[in-house]
Formats: sequence, C-alpha cells, structure tokens
Amino acid sequence: MSQIHSWAARGSVWKFFKFTLFAITIMFAVFLHSRSLLGLKQTLNVSQTNGWNTAVTFPNNKTASILHLAETQIDTAVPDGTASGNVFVTTDTGTSNSVSFELGSNFIPAAADEADAWETTFSGVVGTNTTWNTDLLLTGDVIVPAGVTLIIDDGTTIFAASNSDDQNGGQWSDKTELIIFGTLLVNGSETAPVYFTSNAVNKSPGNWGGIQIREGSTSSELANCMIRYANEGVRIASINVPGEVEVWANIQNCSIQHNETGISMRANPDWPDGIRANVGAEIKNNLIANNVKEGIYLRNWCGYQNATTAALIVNNVIENNDTGIFMWIDSWWLGHVDDRTIIKNNTINNNTTYGIYAEAMGGDVSGSDTDAKPSIENNLLYENQTNIYLKLSPMGAADYGFQDFQPTIRYNTIRDASFGIVMSELKPYDIFAPIIDHNVFEGFSGPSVYAIANQTSRTVYANDNYWGSTSAEWDAGMPAEFVSGIIYSASHLNSTSPPTITRMTPGADQAGESITIYGANFGSFPQIYLPAILNQVVFGMQPIFIGDEIPQRDVQAVREIFYSTTIDIPQELPPSGNFYLSAQSSAISPVIVDDEIIMKLDGSIVYTHDFSAGGQPQSATLIVPRPLIEQMKGQSVSIEYRDVYGNVVTASEMWLIWVP
Repeated sequence: MSQIHSWAARGSVWKFFKFTLFAITIMFAVFLHSRSLLGLKQTLNVSQTNGWNTAVTFPNNKTASILHLAETQIDTAVPDGTASGNVFVTTDTGTSNSVSFELGSNFIPAAADEADAWETTFSGVVGTNTTWNTDLLLTGDVIVPAGVTLIIDDGTTIFAASNSDDQNGGQWSDKTELIIFGTLLVNGSETAPVYFTSNAVNKSPGNWGGIQIREGSTSSELANCMIRYANEGVRIASINVPGEVEVWANIQNCSIQHNETGISMRANPDWPDGIRANVGAEIKNNLIANNVKEGIYLRNWCGYQNATTAALIVNNVIENNDTGIFMWIDSWWLGHVDDRTIIKNNTINNNTTYGIYAEAMGGDVSGSDTDAKPSIENNLLYENQTNIYLKLSPMGAADYGFQDFQPTIRYNTIRDASFGIVMSELKPYDIFAPIIDHNVFEGFSGPSVYAIANQTSRTVYANDNYWGSTSAEWDAGMPAEFVSGIIYSASHLNSTSPPTITRMTPGADQAGESITIYGANFGSFPQIYLPAILNQVVFGMQPIFIGDEIPQRDVQAVREIFYSTTIDIPQELPPSGNFYLSAQSSAISPVIVDDEIIMKLDGSIVYTHDFSAGGQPQSATLIVPRPLIEQMKGQSVSIEYRDVYGNVVTASEMWLIWVP
C-alpha cells in the first residue's frame, strides 16, 4: 500500500510541476509582451502600440485574424461566415474608409490544360444559335450576326490560323478574327477554362486578329478564359457607324497575355450620319500581362457628333506591358466626347513606360467639347517608370472649344517609381484640375525622382495624403524633395489620422485563405514567440518541418513536381487556435512556392494554393483550415511543390505551425 501511495504522490508532484511550468511560461511571455508595449524592446516604440488594437472587419460583422501587421500592410485571413460586401480597418486612431470584398473572385486560368490539336475547322458566318464544345481551328474570319448567339463551352480550345484569313475581311484582311455583332458567351470554368490561341508552331503576339465585340452587341460575356497571341485580344468598338449605337461586354476572370494589345475600347461615330457611339465594358478580376503595347487601350474621339466611353476596370492585375492602361479622349470641330472610366482596386505594376496614361485633347476653329473625368481609386501602383501620367492638350486658340479634364486620384498606394504622378499641358488654358487626396506616397528618393511632378503652369493641390511609410514621415508632411513644380498641400494625414485602405487583393474561394490590405497607419507589433513555447512545453506539439528553401532554377518541364515529402500529423491536437504554413518555425512568416503547393491524403488532393495565380509569384501567409487538420490527424500527408506556368521554380523554407 505504501508503494501505491508513493506512486500517487509522485504523480501529484508531476502534475504540480507541469502546472507550475505552464504558469511560469505564461508569465514569461506576458513579461516579454509588456516589455514590448512599454517600448523597452528596440524594435518597438510607443507610437506603434496601437497595433495591438488593430481590427479588420469583414461583411456580416466578422472580425478577421491578423496574420501579419505593418504600418502599410495587413495580411489577414477570410473569416468563416463572411460574405461579399465592405471591409474596413479600425485602430486607436479611428476607422478607415471601406473597400469592396467579393468572395470567390480570384481565379485566373493557366495554360496547362490548353489543347495541342483541333478536331475540325470553320470560317464564315454563324447563321443560327450555335454552341462550340470541341477544339476548333478558325481558318478565317468568323462573323456572328445580330440576333445570333454563339456559346463556347468550358474546356474548349479555339485555334486561329496564324497570319492567314481565308475570308480576306475584318479589321485585318490577313488575320483571322472572331467578329461579334450578336452575342458571344464564353463559359469557361475554374476546372475547364476556354482557350483562344494561335496555331503557329512558334507563337508570337499578332499571329491572329483577336475577338471583336462590335456595334449592336450589348450582352457578350467572356469568363474564365485565356486569350493569347492576337493583335488585340478583345476589341470592343463602334467606329464610323450611322445612328446611335451601343456596345458593351463583360470580361471576367480571364488571362489576357502575349498580345500586341490586351483589351481595346474604341468609340467614334460616323460622319455625317452618326448620332452617338456609346462603348462600355466591365473588366474584372483578370490578369492582363506581357502584352507588347497596352494592357488596356481606350480611345474616344469624334468631330461632329457624340461619343461616350464608360469602362469599369476593377480587381485586375495589370503588369509587364509597355503601358498598363492608355486613355486618349479627343474631340474636334463640333464634336462632344465624354469619358467616365472607373479604375478601381487594381494592382498595376512593372509596366515599362506608364502604369496609367490619360490624355484629354480637343479644340480647333469650330469649337470642340472634351469632358473627361476618370476615377482612379484604391489601386496599388508601383515599379512602372511613371505610375500615372496626365496630359491636357488643347489644339486651337483659347476661345475655340472647351476641354474639361478632372481626374480623381484617391485612396491609392503610389510608390517605387521614377515618377508617381506627372501632369503636363500643351497650352495653359481650359480646365485641368486633378483631385489628389487620401493617397499613400512612398519610395521616392534620389535625383529627379518625384512623387508628384507638375510640369504645367497651374497650381496642383494635393491635400490629405500620407507622405512616406512611417509615423515620423507622416507627421512631417509633404517633403519638398518629393515634388517638383507648383504643388500646394494645405493639410496632410499623420500618425493620429484614421487609417487609410488603398488596395485589397481580390476575394478568395474559401474561408481561411489570405487577403492582403495595403494602405497606411495600420499600426504594428513585434513577433511574439509564445506559440513556440506553448507548443513545446504545454501541448508537446513541435512545429512540423516541410522543406528547406529551394533556390530559383529553370523549370525542367511544365507542371514539373520539383519537391515532394511526407509529414505526420499528430493524433492529439491543441483544442483551439489556427494552423499556418510559415517560413519560420517559431513565428508566422509568409511562404512562397513558384508556383503551387499541394497536400494529398490517401492519394487525393485535399489542399492547394497557387502563389502565381495573379501573375508574378506572390508570397502569402496561409492558414490551413482547422477542419482539414482534424481530418489529417494521426495520418501521413504527402506534400508536393509543382510548377504550373513554366519558366522557373523556387520555394521558401516551409513549416506547419500552430498559433493560439
């Protein structure tokens, strides 16, 4: 009996020891946390402590987990039970502006499933409502007349004859074009996109003409498709047509790459019988990249009648073109043109010459009328030679015609370029009055590098912006070396102002996927290593190593699996908290695989993330949904890194960690 009492006593001592160790661990972590909040750690000062009260609120009043917090960027996760709607950030200094969030909007097709051969050929007129669902070669122009609908089913590849047109018509008589006067419905899906490409062995931009949405077509839609190697991937146009004409198209979740021009919109009424040409489009959630000239080209001009362009360009990634978005609004003689283009919540980066170019032109001896008021809001613009270029070009004398150019530039992050915004003029009259407020300007330093360069004779007002990327820079206001020309800033946003949201990456397919919010004055906090301590001391669950960093190298084959391993998920899991893929074992840190990570359980894929779906590979802080971890517990899980788009492969160090 005494032996039993001895064992029981040792058990009680062990339980007491574990409890004491747990309490000491918690107090030690709180001590470290307190030192940080008191400013005793060199990496944190008192002005940064508002980060501990930063909250991101999604629709349905859902508060999101913050995965990474810095003054100008928040990485967060889509919370369970949210919906499409507005997102805002709250800190100790107030509540930000709201931005639109849409669940399930981030899919971009890849080239992996494009067919390499066709089953039949076609050219000429589509005379009745028709559905294409087999891989097809167009040997010349195809015309869909008014009143006829052409449907292209998911999984279909449309080839176009390279530098050939057996119909000898269209915009380019030596190029095959798909010309729509009726309705085109491209019904690609996430699992089976639709592909438009050239039949050339060595494909290149301009092999074929492209898709034309013409006058009278007002309900065409292109979804989940890839368009490559055309003169103009999609051309939405009414040119020299009598009467009043409408054209409209919807382009959504498409990849438009390696064309001369990605998407063009053109409005020009006929003379003398035209009345008005109205051209509009919704261009949403697309990757528009690697086109030789413009990603999006918008041209609105007339000399006697009326022309209107109205494009909604939202949630796109527009990169690696010569110019991201090119707008030219022009009237002469007695013409009147209106432009109300909205450019909102896009990432526009690494375009060779301009991110956005907008010019309003007009005027001769008869009196023209150009009215251009584009809205440029909630965009992330960086590493374009010039992020935004604005120009007013009156052509006649001061009393000949009237040009009104008033672009709104608001709630954008504009950074890391030779020029953030440039304004120029051909002559010093008519109205040129940009509205520039609530933007974040950062990353402008060095000789002849300016956040704003005013090359006109007018005064430009730039009130209520954040200047720089830190509290000290914001409090200092607009630095003289950031600007050139006549720039007036009567007020600026500072460290006590409410936060500003600029760009938010598009929605995700499911709860738990990461979203990045850009802006300013979000607060910040240091890394706390309590998860690692609790993992090892309390729960006995070590971070699970997945793989070392893999240096970048050329891909050996498209869809190459360039790394694979197996990990074991413990049978006993912490009762709460989240699981992350992290580049560190003791703190949340973004990871990257160029292009895709895959998890398999019993040979079936249970989790994937494509880091390159938006174009260039982007690091991300990833939550592995808890229900999935519960499904995996006590089992071996296979992990693969896979190439999707060709070019190169690489990966960061990778761990699976738990965070309370």
